[in-house]
Amino acid sequence: MAVVQTEQAGANREVHLVDSILTNFYALYSANFDNAIRLMEVAQQLSLKNGWQEKEANALMYFGIAHSLRGNYEKALKSYFSASEIFQKISDFNGIARLYNEISVIYRHQGHMQRAYAALDKAEAAALAANNLEQLGTNYGMRGNILSKKGDIDSAQVYFQKVMDIRVELSDSVGLGYVLLDFANYHFAKGNLEMSDLYIKQSTDIRVKLDDIQGVAENEHLIGKNFFSLQQYSTAIDHFLKSNELANRAGYPWLIRQNYDWLQLCYAKLKNYEAAYFNELKYREFNDSLFNINKTTAIEELQTKYETEKKDQQITLLDQENKLQQATNQRNRSIITTLFIGVLLLILVFYLWRVRISIRQQEVLNEQKMRLREAQIHAVINSEEKERKRFASDLHDSMGQLVSALTMNIQGLKDASNDKMVRSEIVDNSTTLLNDIQHEIRNIAFNLMPLVLSNEGLIPALQELSARINKSNRVKADVQSFGLKERFNEVFEISLYRILQEWISNVLKYAAATEILIQFTEHDNEVIITVEDNGEGFELQSFEHGKGNGWRNINTRLNLIHGTMDIDSQKGRKNTTLTLTIDKIQAYKPVPVALNT
Repeated sequence: MAVVQTEQAGANREVHLVDSILTNFYALYSANFDNAIRLMEVAQQLSLKNGWQEKEANALMYFGIAHSLRGNYEKALKSYFSASEIFQKISDFNGIARLYNEISVIYRHQGHMQRAYAALDKAEAAALAANNLEQLGTNYGMRGNILSKKGDIDSAQVYFQKVMDIRVELSDSVGLGYVLLDFANYHFAKGNLEMSDLYIKQSTDIRVKLDDIQGVAENEHLIGKNFFSLQQYSTAIDHFLKSNELANRAGYPWLIRQNYDWLQLCYAKLKNYEAAYFNELKYREFNDSLFNINKTTAIEELQTKYETEKKDQQITLLDQENKLQQATNQRNRSIITTLFIGVLLLILVFYLWRVRISIRQQEVLNEQKMRLREAQIHAVINSEEKERKRFASDLHDSMGQLVSALTMNIQGLKDASNDKMVRSEIVDNSTTLLNDIQHEIRNIAFNLMPLVLSNEGLIPALQELSARINKSNRVKADVQSFGLKERFNEVFEISLYRILQEWISNVLKYAAATEILIQFTEHDNEVIITVEDNGEGFELQSFEHGKGNGWRNINTRLNLIHGTMDIDSQKGRKNTTLTLTIDKIQAYKPVPVALNT
């Protein structure tokens, strides 16, 4: 019993050790690549011994990442391909996404862009299948870097913005440090050096807090490039040397090579040719060690070997599957037949359900259309009834009194037939009454349908309406037109006149305005009408839900011409603006039948 407990305790210690190594991989390789490589070997061996497949695959992948950053691509790819077999065997899409993002880096550095894109496509598909936003962001970042290296920095920035959104959503500090550097590179390429420095500083702050030596080294390198662009070569040298110091501590030969290349350029600009020559030699030394022909050939052979072994495994598996298939074909036929019939029944049921839903939706739609139509008809009827009542009131109150007075004058002529002075006075009074009657008839006719609207058009009709308002000497109204070269069709003119008439009536009644300005502006595809007043504002909801028909009348006529309306008003604030937008083509399109509105 004691032996079993001891073995269990040992296994627990091993699993905790492996989990700790894998969980802290980023911190390990950021501090020292060699130490990270040794620990990944320990994690891989313990995982293999205990049969922890997922942990073994992750250890192999991290082992490959560390070697990739050291420039040992042959070992990195070998480890990656071993991890890939395990991830695919256990259907770990998260692992596949991470792995193939890393594989694409090696192919990109070697110039194999077709393979790099294929790896990125596989990583993206796996990330989407696993809903892994972190790896999807990494994938987009790599695609953006490829486009940036090709000079298509604007397309690259689209990907970088996607990455930024994902990193912020996930609160991923590590990923944010990288994408901020991508933004810095973008602005550097655009010549926005201040913005580039700002993003580098933000990225450096994050990486310093994470003790990410490799990341800080990369940031120092980019700062040096910025100072080089500013022709501050001595300051640039300081940053490249600082980057090299950190890269040496982290064991990051790829970045060391880059720093030597820029150092030789700086010294050459300062005419220190001896130092420039020395750094050029160091650059070539690292370049040859990282990217020699033998290493490229070895990677090609490794890729070919992996693909061959993978095909052999697939052939073996296919043979086994064929044998199993032959043994189960008979049983499967009956199952497939049953399933086929079941699927047909399900499709039939689904189709009938969809038809029923469609019919119901159409009924609801028709009912809504009917209600809308009834509401519009109701609004029109109310509007017409209101006009009839107003017309009857005008005839009764003003015209009735004037006609009664004229009747009395005529009766007076009859009674004063012999008195010439009285008859003359009665005739003069009757003439005045007839003039008043004529004036009232014109006012009533104008309210019903201004003759100038039919004869001359919308703008002259509104100008006449403004002139009538201005006669009160309390309100100044003005109409302006910009770009209108011809009249609208009758439907649009009458509808817009009634809408504006209703709106102005409300302004005069409730807003206590002293100025009203109506403007028409024609654009390429639309006409904008604005009505501005300096009166008291109001709450839009109170207008929309008021008891009167004004809002419904405006909406009914606006729907008729398929226009849109925007109201800018606020209770307690002076000045209100109504904006109407109509389709220019429809407004000028002739209509065959006049509209009775």
